[in-house]
Amino acid sequence: MTNLSSESYAAFGSGGAARIGSFLEWLASRRGLAAPINVLDVGCGPGRMFPAFRALGWEIASMEPDADFRQAAAVAAADVGYSAPLLGGFLEIDARGAFDLVTAINDSFAHLLTGRDKADALRRVFNALRPGGVVVLDQPNFVWILKNYRAPEPMRTAIPGGEVHLRREHVIDFHSAVFTTIEHYDLIRDGQHHPSSKSHAYAMTTFPELANHLEQAGFAQLETYGSWDAREPERIDGARLIVSAVRA
Repeated sequence: MTNLSSESYAAFGSGGAARIGSFLEWLASRRGLAAPINVLDVGCGPGRMFPAFRALGWEIASMEPDADFRQAAAVAAADVGYSAPLLGGFLEIDARGAFDLVTAINDSFAHLLTGRDKADALRRVFNALRPGGVVVLDQPNFVWILKNYRAPEPMRTAIPGGEVHLRREHVIDFHSAVFTTIEHYDLIRDGQHHPSSKSHAYAMTTFPELANHLEQAGFAQLETYGSWDAREPERIDGARLIVSAVRA
């Protein structure tokens, strides 16, 4: 059974999996990855991408450092015939030459807050990929976000048998270049309130910094995309920063 914390989170972040899967299918073809494609999905959250990956016929290993999300992802993985995620993230990757594609969807790489951790993570990703393998990093473009900043509005959405209310607050540490989102949820079902909170800290990394980390780790052929709808490389002029690179 899905835990309430993950159910609240998934109520607002469960859409778009088919759109992301379509982009990744295009990218795999563009990068010349041959079937069967073996993927390591790092920071899989509650497992929203698993059905889309299964529809593509890809084999998936996954990791998730948040215990609540990992519990929900284990159920989602079993539903489509995948193994349960490992409890961990980028700094726990220890595979070598095992994967064609490593994905970091919905900000998981941005949770690495120091240059040292980013460098270590990309070295581990590089080692985990086969030669010619691809890494995809999806994260916020904080240059655009800060320029266009607006305080978040309260949100609510329906779920089976009830609804979830969400109130977000932001804490911005300009000295450390860390942007923290604190999410306050109230899942209401059968007249009962089930409050929970999650805090997410993001490194405010620019593309030039990220490109340097990738190149220092040994990656080449960097491309950027502004959304999952892109079907060719494009400049980053909006709220998302999606990067792919190849292990030489």
